[in-house]
Amino acid sequence: MKRTLLFAVIAIFSAQNAVADFYDGVKAFQKEDYQRAYDEWLPLAEDGVAQAQSNLGLMYDVGTGVKQDFAKAIQWYQKAAEQNNVNAQYNLAVIYYQGKGVAVNYQKGFVLLQAAAKEGHSSAQNDLGWVYENGVGIDKDFAKAEFWYQLALENKHSLALENLTNLRSKMASNAEEIGHLPAGLDDDADISWLNSQPDSHFTMQLASSESEVKLRAMVVKNAISGAKVIPQKRDGRLYYVVLLESKEDRKELKKLAEKVKQKWSVSPWIRQISGVKKLVYLKGA
Repeated sequence: MKRTLLFAVIAIFSAQNAVADFYDGVKAFQKEDYQRAYDEWLPLAEDGVAQAQSNLGLMYDVGTGVKQDFAKAIQWYQKAAEQNNVNAQYNLAVIYYQGKGVAVNYQKGFVLLQAAAKEGHSSAQNDLGWVYENGVGIDKDFAKAEFWYQLALENKHSLALENLTNLRSKMASNAEEIGHLPAGLDDDADISWLNSQPDSHFTMQLASSESEVKLRAMVVKNAISGAKVIPQKRDGRLYYVVLLESKEDRKELKKLAEKVKQKWSVSPWIRQISGVKKLVYLKGA
């Protein structure tokens, strides 16, 4: 598990001088002037700037410019993680998995690792795949491992391709360990749901893409309960759509679509179930 230091300033600073101070710390750190970097980031961290808190956590974690102190690292990581800083979430997860300065705690580590992975942190995604593959603190689940490795690969993590290749080789040679697809990640189950709906009903299409992984990642990240990912084929092109709900009354569904639009910032397309069924792609067909 590789630690990361955040140098990018997310557009959440309200004061221009805070941005300048943060960048001064970045420049100092890059020049290996660690004392100045620390001096620039400390007041920001004390004022609640998550990026500065995360960076101080890493300095204490690895002992860069300061005496290594896991207790202080955890303190700053925790403050940043509570503000949903993904680097802090990931680095704190590593501490709990490795038991540095604290007792090993897989449960806390998993919660943090999963949170960072859902926000697109490639190292967290790769490591979450490894955790599922090896059953570290949880049951082994090769399907979930494959899912997270694939996301890490799409985010260009350097180890994801090797890990994914090795996992698939393992899955092919030991079918008994393949396990099951996680809930909501099973094409057959989603198609069965679609086929069970009356042709006259209407559904919402939330998104479409040629990448099934991207759509499933969207569903996981936004916790869209009940969403179905359906493979379709038109003019020889395979693509996937995310469907939600099935209603007899189109007007009722349109009202629901407005709520969905506000909640997930998508523009649902109301489609009739019969039209969706006509384009369903069945594997091997």
